[in-house]
Amino acid sequence: MSQLAIGDPAPWFVAPTSRRPNFHFNTVAGRYVVLCFVESLADPAVQAMAGVLARCGELFNDQKACIFFVTCDPQDAASGRLPAEAPGRRIILDYDRRISAMFGVWNEASGQYDRASLVLDHNLHLAEIIPMAPTEMHPARLMSMVGMLPPLGERGAALSSAPVLIVPRVFEPQFCRHLIDSFERDGGKEGVYVAPNPKTGTLEVVLDEGFKKRCDVGVSEPSLTDAITARLGRRLFPELRKAFQFEVAKIDQYFICRYDEGDYFRSHRDDATPETSDRLFALTINLNVEEYEGGNLRFLEHDSRTYRPPSGGVIAFSCSPLHEARPVTRGRRYCVVTFLYGRDGKGTDDRLGAGADRS
Repeated sequence: MSQLAIGDPAPWFVAPTSRRPNFHFNTVAGRYVVLCFVESLADPAVQAMAGVLARCGELFNDQKACIFFVTCDPQDAASGRLPAEAPGRRIILDYDRRISAMFGVWNEASGQYDRASLVLDHNLHLAEIIPMAPTEMHPARLMSMVGMLPPLGERGAALSSAPVLIVPRVFEPQFCRHLIDSFERDGGKEGVYVAPNPKTGTLEVVLDEGFKKRCDVGVSEPSLTDAITARLGRRLFPELRKAFQFEVAKIDQYFICRYDEGDYFRSHRDDATPETSDRLFALTINLNVEEYEGGNLRFLEHDSRTYRPPSGGVIAFSCSPLHEARPVTRGRRYCVVTFLYGRDGKGTDDRLGAGADRS
């Protein structure tokens, strides 16, 4: 059975699904997750069991919970035995049994495969192991267990908020408007991100509107860069030292971003690639919250609330937590984003500018 114990963090992995060549498993945090290790659906009883679970759209709908069927048998796809994917119900293709071994259900030395469903909590820690035998009873046992899990908004006081710092009045209203005008003079470019090519493994700049949809302008004018840095140095950096004992050594480039109505940035981590792994803190400074609806930040591993600093206010957070920018539902959202580094980081600006108190 699984080498994981209840409460252990689940290993992260990248694997193909029946629809995507490189699905990043860590991005599903923020809901209960079931990994149903079926090994193969050649057994009609196992196929029937998977079919029952795949039809549970009210339970596995990507809101409270989702389920992944993990198959090691290429014939499952070739023969059409796999259930159809839908929101909340997906297929992981584990043909080399690497993921099954990670979770301890496959033992290569003994050749033993222990079919089971592993239930993970919103932070991808193991909550329950449900063996699959007897097969015909498995759907009822699994659905009963997941159905009794508390709603995600009721996680208790210890997990009532994400580990973020919000500091208001870092930018004054006139400066917020000046930054918005600066964006509009440039016009902006569609936002991109860096991701590994699934075929070559090399990092590439990716434009994927299904994942990130916004326009960005890099701040290159020295006087504007210095003006932003001076305000952060006087009004934010002392709070970072007080809250997190973090001393800013380097700052990445500043970007002014615009989210039009319907724009978003899906769940991601800001330090997930080798090129971004030395980022320590992310900053988002809202510029015009009175002029739009939606667009709030949400930290899926911690709580279900969303975060919305006031205009001119900063939200600062570690680059490691999974987070998303929710879709803008009305108007246009403008913000400034950047990343902070420690003394060993590779940030692009180590001058810190006038007014950046380092005492």
